[in-house]
Amino acid sequence: MAMSFGNDEAALEALSTGLVVFDRTHAGRLRVSGREGAAALQALCGCDVGALAPGGGALVQLQTAPGTWHPATLLALDAGYLVLLPPGCSAAAAERLGGCCADVGGATAAFALLGPGADEALLRVQAAPLAGAPPGCHALFGFQGTPVVVAAGAAGLASPGVTLLADESAAGALWAALTGPLGAVAAGARAWERLRVAEGVPACGPELLHQHASDAATRNALMGLRLPPGSACAVGDAVEDALSGGAMGAVTSACPEDGTALALIRQPQGAAADGARVRVGAQRVGGVLQTTAWQARLAQEPAVGTHPPPAKAP
Repeated sequence: MAMSFGNDEAALEALSTGLVVFDRTHAGRLRVSGREGAAALQALCGCDVGALAPGGGALVQLQTAPGTWHPATLLALDAGYLVLLPPGCSAAAAERLGGCCADVGGATAAFALLGPGADEALLRVQAAPLAGAPPGCHALFGFQGTPVVVAAGAAGLASPGVTLLADESAAGALWAALTGPLGAVAAGARAWERLRVAEGVPACGPELLHQHASDAATRNALMGLRLPPGSACAVGDAVEDALSGGAMGAVTSACPEDGTALALIRQPQGAAADGARVRVGAQRVGGVLQTTAWQARLAQEPAVGTHPPPAKAP
């Protein structure tokens, strides 16, 4: 996993003007099979996964422990499901799914393709068009004699994009084609982290506890935090109400160069913290809490089972 290719700013700029590729091979991939597997998967996400037709998909959250929910993308296969998870989440999900799942992360590669040039790049390799398709909807295309899955959604982000899944034996050649003839800008984990924090996607660890109700009257909510770019902000910094000075929570992720952060905020049930003005850290930097793009994405997702498969490849 490359932390950076020395082009973070150029890669982030290319997200709105061209084509960017991230190596996400270190993220989780579980294959779930059989009736028991489908039942276990349905129990963990609380959705009717059996209603998904092969080629369809969905964005869900898997409950792997009380109060802990892992964001996941489901791909409905001809016989079973492929579950795409954030890095570090596979073990907990696999333990709950038991013997009906297999970890295929080590045998496969995963690349996320983002930017307005993604659809043109897919057409150049004879892949199915996926513009506007719901997350997880997918199709196969051949690459140098090897089947590659292309799935709607850059698994792990709210931004539109696609995820390419291939056997590890084809990974090098596929990466070379993406960054060579197809013209994708290679971006590293540091640029991805800036996107993740800006969009409010929870990381494995404390941020996954954001739906845990600490008592009957309050809950912990993962909120976006907007600060002046370059402000001092670090994980663990206290967040307090700007008016009352009362403790609200703590920073869980921070990208000071962008002025973006995430914070776990304790708030009364039913209360909205969006737009609240806060002070952060020992320097009491002024900021504003925001509902994240990831929260908005989850709220807008249709029910599992309503996602049709994508169109056939041309």
